Amino acid sequence: MRYRAAIESVCASAQKEAEVEAKLVAVRDEWSFRAFTVGSVNSRQVQGLVSADTAQLLSSLDEAQTTLSALQGSRYGQLRRAVCRGC
Repeated sequence: MRYRAAIESVCASAQKEAEVEAKLVAVRDEWSFRAFTVGSVNSRQVQGLVSADTAQLLSSLDEAQTTLSALQGSRYGQLRRAVCRGC
């Protein structure tokens, strides 16, 4: 009982760090295997992203940015540095 509060604090911090790390890995994995569809724009020879995929891409970028911003603001410092390296 003497060290109960300290042990609970360490366990809670470790759990939060594990959650943050899992989120970071999920974002990294999602973007590691992301495929971009490129095609002709307006029947010209110019290549660009296919517009049907662009909306989903922008949505995914927004979600990833929100997640990374939340992770960067986390008080669990070790993972904060890992998030900043990816910026």
